[in-house]
Amino acid sequence: MLIDRYILKNHLLPFIFSSFTLIAVFLLQFLMKFADRLVGKGLGTWVIVKLISYNLAWMVVLVVPMSVLVSTLMTFGAMAQNNEVAVLKSSGVSLYRMMIAPFLAALVITYGLIQFNNNVYPNANHAARILLQDISKKKPTLSLVPGVFSNEVKNHSILAKEVDPNSNELKFLTIYDYTDPQKVNIITAERGNIYFSKDQSKLIMDLFEGEIHQTVRLQRDTYRKMLFKKHRLTMDAENFSFKQSSFDQQRGDRELGAAEM
Repeated sequence: MLIDRYILKNHLLPFIFSSFTLIAVFLLQFLMKFADRLVGKGLGTWVIVKLISYNLAWMVVLVVPMSVLVSTLMTFGAMAQNNEVAVLKSSGVSLYRMMIAPFLAALVITYGLIQFNNNVYPNANHAARILLQDISKKKPTLSLVPGVFSNEVKNHSILAKEVDPNSNELKFLTIYDYTDPQKVNIITAERGNIYFSKDQSKLIMDLFEGEIHQTVRLQRDTYRKMLFKKHRLTMDAENFSFKQSSFDQQRGDRELGAAEM
């Protein structure tokens, strides 16, 4: 029993070290592969954490067997190098006797991986696929280029001659508002601030020192001009908000457990 505990103890540290090292390698590979889908979309930290946690499942499936192999080679290699194997064999402990504890531990790990592959791994794959699809559908955050009209916001065309990327302050604005199909509103302002609402569903612009020019499409002789010192314009920004779909969708082959196949 003391020999078994000693051998298993020698396995533990290499197993943990190799597991974390391999997971770090796979995680880095995953981030490099999907970085272009995540950067610039204004995703919350929790969404990225969930995506990584879902993808940890397939990493665990690959890492655990490799870590077992590495820890076994390192443990028995170190024991052979330190002549511990020779000492044990001279004491009447055969090589097969030394392998009993690692073999039993391997059976426990095998059973755990079978349960993990049947219950956790398919659900994690399914959740990761749906979440990645939702992320791919999300539009990038609004980016205004100075001197260029932006049509990213539905029913609005926005022009800002000067844009401060640090404070989101805009100067010399021209906005075409096509929200009402019967009217065309042209808004000009000397300066303004732009930001999203808390739920990311609305894009809000606080405009200062400007004018609103309004025309009616069917009445060309109708024209209105309004001056303002401060005006708040609220625009629909649902395309920029992240919406997570339900997990109750059709599953692929790698998203099914043994009982569901």
